[in-house]
Amino acid sequence: MIRYSGTWASAVREPWMWLSLDIRPSEVKDLNDALNHFLQPEKLSMQDDKKASKHVRVTLWPEVLVIHLKRFHFDDQGGQKVNKKIAYPELFPVHAEGSGSKASTSGVMRNYALSSVVLHHGKKLTEGHYTAMVRQESERGDSWVKVDDES
Repeated sequence: MIRYSGTWASAVREPWMWLSLDIRPSEVKDLNDALNHFLQPEKLSMQDDKKASKHVRVTLWPEVLVIHLKRFHFDDQGGQKVNKKIAYPELFPVHAEGSGSKASTSGVMRNYALSSVVLHHGKKLTEGHYTAMVRQESERGDSWVKVDDES
């Protein structure tokens, strides 16, 4: 939703396939923090000095939730990798207006189970290698399998 001071509010429903979450803010320490930061209203700068803001709200959570942690940052100087540890739980409850422990338990919409993680190994954007960790379910319990095309 976009709000423009003194005039109008515009709401657009858009289908989505994944969430790209910024992990650079200092208050973002885990997946819950990153999602809550994403859902906060954002102030927009306008040419006429009026106030405007953008607010993202998820009204329908998907069966499978794909989250992209923004590990690369681009600016006028080029791009750089964001080397920051972000905690993510194996079970992640998502609420109507946020997620995890900061939202009330009465609004739980879905509980997501972590099934895979894609990792970038390397210090620069232009070099490195990707691997994945994938949960393998079995009768003896779950285990994690490393997927690496170099080994």
